[in-house]
Amino acid sequence: MNIRPITALAALALTACGGPVLFVEVELPRVCLTQARIPFPGAPATGTVAGDVDLPIVEQIPLLTTDGAETVLILDDVSIVPVSGTSPDLSGIESALVNVVPATGAPVTAVRYTRDPALPPPSEIALRGGGVDIAPLLENGAAHLRVVASGSPPASAWTADVQTCVHGRSKVPYLR
Repeated sequence: MNIRPITALAALALTACGGPVLFVEVELPRVCLTQARIPFPGAPATGTVAGDVDLPIVEQIPLLTTDGAETVLILDDVSIVPVSGTSPDLSGIESALVNVVPATGAPVTAVRYTRDPALPPPSEIALRGGGVDIAPLLENGAAHLRVVASGSPPASAWTADVQTCVHGRSKVPYLR
């Protein structure tokens, strides 16, 4: 029996299916990236304040690729830790959320925070996620995040380190 025609026929069938013949699947364990000294404006007595963070995910995790790959990237949580300003009083922040703002289309809410009035005033804000895949929302490998705080945010401008934690997986074609 001649194996060559069977092998050639099997290879032809695999390439005709339209998907990758071989691929590499990589698990991305939880990774936290910190953007230092992000400015937040002061807010009116009651209302809403927003701050923007551009997170260069692919630049910070060089092996992660979204080009030609099936990538899932879950935003787990965002922590906002004040580092300068007028030592902002965060106790007036009743709620906060982080929207991922794509180049086109509506923003997607990825994580939220609601203050528990029974607890002492927080020294930082920890927003937890709902399992949102942000990979399709990346623009040139970066996520544009908008942090929106409501209630009675600090009246004076302040600065914070913003730590964003993600995990995911990527299935990269090896041969097509």
